[in-house]
Amino acid sequence: MEELVILFFIILIFASCSGSSSKDSLGLNSLSGLSNQILITKVIDGYISGANVFIDLNWNLTQDSTEPSAYEDTDNQLYYFEESQFSGIENWTILKCSQRRPRVAEIPVGAYDSERGEVTSAYKLYYFPYFGAGSVDQGELRANVTPLTSLFLGY
Repeated sequence: MEELVILFFIILIFASCSGSSSKDSLGLNSLSGLSNQILITKVIDGYISGANVFIDLNWNLTQDSTEPSAYEDTDNQLYYFEESQFSGIENWTILKCSQRRPRVAEIPVGAYDSERGEVTSAYKLYYFPYFGAGSVDQGELRANVTPLTSLFLGY
């Protein structure tokens, strides 16, 4: 029974990414009021600098060539994506797709954790969105990628 519920939610998530509705037709252009920096992401185990953060559009938890990587803002300790990275994705709306796709942080050897120092063993952290996930702050959808959010990988 549990597998059926999980399967139902996966199908619902994939179906929600195509087409548009009048209620949720917010596209990239309408979020660009202050900046072209969107989908602000923080990688925290102590702030981690040097990670590769990407949105996994097809849920395989591996970065494919069409999946964009975030830029790092070391001054503000944030990662962000730019609007132009999504221009080639068909039927893209920021609310329907990216808020319902995982963000993956690949932390390589040599990255820096503000609490533990240099990373000596590579690992990944995951953020799995849920309906209504992420706070909207000045038109930006934010998420934290942490060891705690990674615990949902098994589900």
